[in-house]
Amino acid sequence: MTLIGGIPERGGDEVERAIVAVGEPSLSTWIAGTILRWRWIAWAVVAAWVTAVTLMLVLPPSWRASTTFTPNVSPTGGGTSRLAGALGSLGGAGALAGSLTSSLGGAGDPSESPLFYEKLLTSRELLTRLLTSRFPDYRTDAPNDSATLLDLRNERTKNRKRALEKEVKALQDEMRIGSDQRANMVSFSVDAEWAPLAPQMAQRVLDLVNEFNLQQRQTRGRVRRVFLAGRVDSTRAELDRTTRVLRDFEVANRDWMQSPVLKARHGDLERQQAIAEDLYVSTRRDYEQARVAEVNDAALITVIDPPVQPEKKQFPRIGLTLAVATVLGGLGGLLAAI
Repeated sequence: MTLIGGIPERGGDEVERAIVAVGEPSLSTWIAGTILRWRWIAWAVVAAWVTAVTLMLVLPPSWRASTTFTPNVSPTGGGTSRLAGALGSLGGAGALAGSLTSSLGGAGDPSESPLFYEKLLTSRELLTRLLTSRFPDYRTDAPNDSATLLDLRNERTKNRKRALEKEVKALQDEMRIGSDQRANMVSFSVDAEWAPLAPQMAQRVLDLVNEFNLQQRQTRGRVRRVFLAGRVDSTRAELDRTTRVLRDFEVANRDWMQSPVLKARHGDLERQQAIAEDLYVSTRRDYEQARVAEVNDAALITVIDPPVQPEKKQFPRIGLTLAVATVLGGLGGLLAAI
């Protein structure tokens, strides 16, 4: 009778009696007992395979679409760009402005930074609009049928408000978002049960981001235009006042050039009139720029990698799933055998 580590190579009963006789089991005892229970490991692996195949048949498939875009800096939104332009006119200070702009990511407006877009992509408002958007209904064969994304993801719901809240949280967990601050790029991916739906969802998210940018920019442009319109009126009134005061002074003092006091007073009035004129011209220019910015519908993001329909499922991946099931089942059976 062959011995393995001092244990007879027979059934489990003899192994148990041998272990009791030996007392404290040694490493060889553990190895011998585990080898004799190899069927436990095999059955555990088979059970893991059955579970994995059942899950693959029951759970819906998942297709993933990804896209990458870069935020554009609006003409009136970059505070550091205006600072750089102002300092650039001072010669050597332009280098300081460039380093400052670069250290702040190139944009002074926080709403144009990649971090802002990361938060925007998972915001409740944007995801709510995504869930209430209509897409082709891939549950039917009719080509013209459509349904909201909420219905496609949760077709058995009765309480739509509760379902909308749950699906918003689910999308926040499912979306994978990343950004590169140096390259000023943002990437994200979405999962869908149908392959054509995934890129359509990603494209709808890009459209919603553009709509948000356009709405916010036009709102800010409108507020800025209204403010500057008031400033144009006030600076125009100040320019008219200083011009009138200077004219009245010259009419009342025709020999002002002969008097040093009157000459100095005339110089002060001329400077006030020049300052008022410069202020009016600059305010008027800003007002015209605000009017253009208010109606500007150019996109504030540039899509680098547009979403495309995936050719391979994200879930289930049969090979990977069975490999994981084999490892987990084998470890579970091995622990049971030991």
